[in-house]
Amino acid sequence: MCGKINSVRIQDLYSCENYKNGESLSPVLDNISLCVAEGTCFGISSKDGYETRLLCEIIANIKPYFSGKCVLNETGMFKQKGKILSHIYYIDNQNTLYENMNVLEYLMFATAPDKSENNIVVKQKNIFEMLLKAGLGYISLSNISVLTTEEKLLVGIFAALFAKSNIYIFDLTYYDLSDNDISILKNIINLYSQRNKTVIIGSLQAKLIGICCDSLTFIVNSKQRFTGTTQQLTMQADRVLYIIRHNDIEQMQESLKTAFPDYEIQRNGSILLVMRTGTNPRDDKHFYTILANNGITPDSIKTNRGRIQNSFEEILQYDL
Repeated sequence: MCGKINSVRIQDLYSCENYKNGESLSPVLDNISLCVAEGTCFGISSKDGYETRLLCEIIANIKPYFSGKCVLNETGMFKQKGKILSHIYYIDNQNTLYENMNVLEYLMFATAPDKSENNIVVKQKNIFEMLLKAGLGYISLSNISVLTTEEKLLVGIFAALFAKSNIYIFDLTYYDLSDNDISILKNIINLYSQRNKTVIIGSLQAKLIGICCDSLTFIVNSKQRFTGTTQQLTMQADRVLYIIRHNDIEQMQESLKTAFPDYEIQRNGSILLVMRTGTNPRDDKHFYTILANNGITPDSIKTNRGRIQNSFEEILQYDL
């Protein structure tokens, strides 16, 4: 999905690294093609975290690739590998914050080269207001040394916002962010979007990808299984239409199977999942009419508007 202006364009890329497949070798990244439009947030995810991390490192110019093209800002790649390019900001699991400062002090220090605001008081006020907007106000005066690993990560990503880079790559492959962390990350990504900065996030967390990213690529067994917008993925791969709860779940499951022979009714713990079996679009009016006509009254019904996690699981089901 290439746009008019692309920050990253990869075509037919094969990695130098290989998996051993019996007596033969197969590339870790096999024929990867994608585009990242300028000013968007793009997610990279995979069944195997190594594939996600390797693609992030290739885009950042840390690792070489065997063949294909990887073009950044429409200017191509430098032949010298192992060096992060000046227009790329890369964050992984290495903590580079000064732990003897509090968060606000560190951000004032990190943005010192920026001469756009000479009034220190005004600058500090602006940064503090941005921290509040991002949801980081509660740690603004906390010493960095007492923050959790995830909080340090979020502060680092927030600080990167003030850099002069064009492309920001956040390799979060081996982080496990909480719902609150993901919400804060989304707020920070919104600040990047307002500045038309391009962000690439590598993560194995489907929820993080679904909330923070506009588009994504999902890699399974070295090959791309999906590349497109998060909305396209959920429309294509998430078969769950409704989530139902009832005190007598077994009786409810049988009633739904009888009333909806064209749907798959799947039990998942204490809930029932009503799943489409074909490509028919959702028809809420039709669904509720059949429930009423059959006297079926669940304790609760939740309409599923599409979840990346369901989509990933659906893709993996056919790639095992």
